[in-house]
Amino acid sequence: MKRQERYSWVKNLSCRIFKYFSLKIILVFILLVTPVYAQENIIIKADEISYFYSPPFIVGRGKVKMEYDGITVEADEIQINIDSSEVKGWGNISLQLNSHRIRGKKLSFNLKQKQGSIEQPSGKEGSVIFQAARARIFPDKISLSVGSFTTCNLLPPHYHVLARIIQFYPGDKIVVKNATFYLGSLPIFWTPVFIRYLTRKNKIVFPRIGYSEFTGWYIKTGYSFYSFHTEGSANLNFYQKKGLAGGVDLSYFSKKNNGDLSTYCIKEKDTGRVRGMVKLHHISSVSYRGFLKLNIDYLSDEDVIKDYFYNLPAAKKEISPSFLSCDFTGKTSSLRVIWQPNINKFGEYPQLMPGLNVSFFKPFSGRFYLTQQTELTNFIQEKKRITRAFSSLTLSYPFTLFHFIRFKPTLGYKVFSYQRGDQNFISKSLNNQDLEFFIPLVEKTGNLTNRLSSTLGYYHSNGLGSGFPSLDYREKEAVDKNLIGLRLQNNILWKKLPVFSSKLNLSYNLSGSLKKLNPVEVEVNIPFSKGRLSTDFSYDVYDEDFIYFRSGINIYKKWWNLELNYSDYPLDNKKFVSAKTLLNLGKNLSFSGDVSYDLNLKKVEKLNYSFNLKLHCLGLKIGIRKKPQLDYNFGLYILAFSSS
Repeated sequence: MKRQERYSWVKNLSCRIFKYFSLKIILVFILLVTPVYAQENIIIKADEISYFYSPPFIVGRGKVKMEYDGITVEADEIQINIDSSEVKGWGNISLQLNSHRIRGKKLSFNLKQKQGSIEQPSGKEGSVIFQAARARIFPDKISLSVGSFTTCNLLPPHYHVLARIIQFYPGDKIVVKNATFYLGSLPIFWTPVFIRYLTRKNKIVFPRIGYSEFTGWYIKTGYSFYSFHTEGSANLNFYQKKGLAGGVDLSYFSKKNNGDLSTYCIKEKDTGRVRGMVKLHHISSVSYRGFLKLNIDYLSDEDVIKDYFYNLPAAKKEISPSFLSCDFTGKTSSLRVIWQPNINKFGEYPQLMPGLNVSFFKPFSGRFYLTQQTELTNFIQEKKRITRAFSSLTLSYPFTLFHFIRFKPTLGYKVFSYQRGDQNFISKSLNNQDLEFFIPLVEKTGNLTNRLSSTLGYYHSNGLGSGFPSLDYREKEAVDKNLIGLRLQNNILWKKLPVFSSKLNLSYNLSGSLKKLNPVEVEVNIPFSKGRLSTDFSYDVYDEDFIYFRSGINIYKKWWNLELNYSDYPLDNKKFVSAKTLLNLGKNLSFSGDVSYDLNLKKVEKLNYSFNLKLHCLGLKIGIRKKPQLDYNFGLYILAFSSS
């Protein structure tokens, strides 16, 4: 038994020694095949590694891979200076920095500063495929010198851009300078600078060709420009009948100043008239609580937007008053000085030459509020100067009854004083009392929630009467009022999703008017899956007729959208239906249309439609407008750099 035990012990020991030396031999073999060096968080693997002490640096040759703090470098040969953290690489370079991967022939990079350069770089940033003579890498951007890029993954690509400088700002934008766009090998467009934003709308100008009844054949083009605090485009258009036209669209921004400027000018060769527009919206911070505002909205004539800018959104077609103002605001007060001339030959905006407005707002005893306002303004109306002095004092004390009924009584007193030309001052006082009760009610039944809020109020004021000028909203609101008003708003939700909402406004005149009940206002919205149905109207119960009636339905589907509207304005004798649609006719072709039909005149007021065709990385858009005047145009664009 003892011999047997000794034999087992010797046998087990022999097995352990054999496993130990076998493992050592395998590890040595692995280390001989793939040398590894690790020091100061630098890990390097290569077929051959050499270490030098003075100065301390490492050289790796043959399928070298180095890793340090999220940075990976692969090359045929890498040299690392331990003291300066400088890395140099040669042959089949691959640099991985965060989410960026760049290939090249020669590398010089600082691991601590995370910046350097690569010769003959190539790679991909998002959908952009690029190559260049040299790339400079910084922590916040990658700058390519003398390079080209495309988003087309075919060889050869459908298009490419040659540029002197290409700057990638990860997650923000791509800035390209001195760029020429090519279709195949044909140059079609050059621009000194353009920007392709990654998170917002692009402002790249591509040539567009078309025909209009008003201008004849035309070509519209321009150039984008960019600086640290400025971006915009210079536009140049040629019209067969009208001649050359140009303008600038500019946006600027800094810590104290920001604004937008749009200009356009043309001297029509057929009429000899100079037409155009200047729109400027500027605001400057002159102190911690002070602002200087300048608004210029000048048009050479009322029809210039209709003739040259018919495709602008409705909001940009509106003409706003031009003014210069200085505003100071405090916690409980404000001061405004405003000068508002009428620089257009049309429009109904009053001229203020100048105006001074002082407001005071302060709470007392927690819930008691006092608002005081004083204004002194010089108007020019019908070539006569009118001086108006206005002062108001308003007291309010909102509070809650029974934990849910909100009560807000308000008392106000206003004084108007006028002087027209050489006439003496005319004064008129106006007092008003408002009492409002607001009652919110919420009822839940299973997954259904009904929220009803009602506001009941009493409103009284005495009007200015006849003989007083109507200068702005103050005089228009200063009318005789003695009525009770009721506003109801109801919202129904199913599992927090809205399924129905409605609003109702009723007011009853307590004075001696024959029509004591004012027109009823109703608004109804019914949202449903992929759409919405809405109706709103104002109804006169005495004349048994609508003041206005509007109704519409919006439907949004995967392959098509549809919007139908009906509007009726009996007082203006306007009744029309309109429709907008978007149809995706397959993966790469879409159709959009916009039509409006006047039911009273029995004619089409507006008819526009367009086709959009996508061809791999390029797109072709054809637009046709038949009403109110004929216009058709087409343009080729790059999908990845389109502003639409």
